[in-house]
Amino acid sequence: MDQRSDVHGSDATGNPARPGVSRRTVVAGVAWATPAVIVSSTLPAVAASPGRPCDAVTYTQIHAAAQFLSGTLLGTRLSQVFDDPSWTGASLAQVRGLKVSTIPPAAPVADPTSAQQVTTASGPAYRMPLDVDALGAVQVTAGIPLGNLIRTDLGVLNQFAQALANGRAVGSTGAVDNSSGAIDLSNTARSTTYASINLKNLLNEALSGGLAGLGSGVSEITDLTLNVGAVAGRAYEQDCAVCITRDYLLAWLRLALDSPLIGAVTSGLESTLNTVIGESGVVNSLLSDLTSALSLLGIDATAQPSITTDYTGAGDLLPDSDLVDLRLGSAQPLTIDIGALLGGAYRPDGTNSALNGLAPNTSLVVNPSAITNTVTELGKLAANLTGSTGASTGITATDTIRVKLVLNLSAPLLGTAAITVDDTLTKIIAGDFTPSTTGSAGIIGLLTAFLSGTLKTTLRTLGGTIRDLLASQAVTTTVNTAVTNLSSVVGALLNALFITPGVLQLTANAQNDPQIACQPPGNAGAEPADWAGLADGEYDVAALRIGVLNALSDKLVTLYLARGAVGPIAHL
Repeated sequence: MDQRSDVHGSDATGNPARPGVSRRTVVAGVAWATPAVIVSSTLPAVAASPGRPCDAVTYTQIHAAAQFLSGTLLGTRLSQVFDDPSWTGASLAQVRGLKVSTIPPAAPVADPTSAQQVTTASGPAYRMPLDVDALGAVQVTAGIPLGNLIRTDLGVLNQFAQALANGRAVGSTGAVDNSSGAIDLSNTARSTTYASINLKNLLNEALSGGLAGLGSGVSEITDLTLNVGAVAGRAYEQDCAVCITRDYLLAWLRLALDSPLIGAVTSGLESTLNTVIGESGVVNSLLSDLTSALSLLGIDATAQPSITTDYTGAGDLLPDSDLVDLRLGSAQPLTIDIGALLGGAYRPDGTNSALNGLAPNTSLVVNPSAITNTVTELGKLAANLTGSTGASTGITATDTIRVKLVLNLSAPLLGTAAITVDDTLTKIIAGDFTPSTTGSAGIIGLLTAFLSGTLKTTLRTLGGTIRDLLASQAVTTTVNTAVTNLSSVVGALLNALFITPGVLQLTANAQNDPQIACQPPGNAGAEPADWAGLADGEYDVAALRIGVLNALSDKLVTLYLARGAVGPIAHL
């Protein structure tokens, strides 16, 4: 694109009327939280100067646009407000952005006309929320509804645009304020998902063999999603503009995956521990003590012990890691934090340092050592599940193991009954459990002393024995093997996504003509090739560019999240 230095014309001096805006002044009180404010002082000023007041500037056109979701999806163009003269394929008209144009002296005009006009401190503006989920049934291509590829937890996403006769223009979307278009930092909570991209379904449509086409190492991956936290993009030009400002927000990025190998970790633990308990002479001796004590009461008894795992209330089983999150038993996938993968840390407001404050067109490059670190972190799961790491991890293995013991009872003339104990291993060891009884009242009446004495004492000893068996070689070998299998597949997946063949490309702070800014960046990356056809004088920013299989074609899958633009703007 034409790298013109004179976008608006100039004043008598041809020099900027004010210095560039500092990043720290854009969001008062949060100096680091507006991550990439790109402002240029290289453009000639049209602000007030001797003999030419600001309001004497006569603008002939002002444009601004915003679209939360744009780009191409399986060869279908999503953008309706960002012109691409080179595009010859199909377009999805239902995914609408917002464009506002002013040709003075006429009033601003919104496209589409259904956009809602709002009153702001600076003048009229327009907003048009995008309801991604409401578009779920729209067919991207034959048989592929949009909802199978993209969804959001928010319902509607803000799209804001303003173009005023005094030269003020704002195009912003995502986590932005409805009354000004400014980035809203109150929406950066880590639990909020602004966009969820179903990579499994995208790859199944775009890549021969789908996920399996990434190689045999990832054949056990059954689901794969890229989740995006609070995200925003804003381009704006102040009244009597000095220069273009573009900023973005990208709170967090996470890969979420599912695999039967996750369940294999717990099922393997359960199966092996039950086998070890059944073969344990100590356990069998303790159970014999119980049946012998009941025999002295004239009651025949058989004991049926079993072990299950319950991780419902356990939370994250890797609590010391920002990199990997795994919550077994909660139907949640294993998640990998891309910000942490890139070496970033979380700030108090929930934004990650590796994703924010980046130069325009920064590729989020994952190196092999980061993948190795992920595999290492996931490997710690084995020790946490068997309790060998101690209490410092916040995981108590005995809390996730449930012990169930059923004593089936019978006595001549009295009938049958049963005693059942079902509680966590922690409570069994502490004697903090309450047996339940069913059946013959005659038998149950004989059990008072047994239930409060022999049963509790023996089961406390049994619980301690099971805790020791949890760390036995047979159990730890099984769990270590299952965790290693899972870790290997995760490592292979990350390698396929980011390194070889590298089917996923992520770019933060995407911009065209990044040097057109009040503070030109010194190390901007190459602008997106698919933005080369933008009109001269239009300046865009998108918080995140997601490319899938771009080595084949950027017309296949190239998504832009939170894209705003201003321009062309012209005056006499």
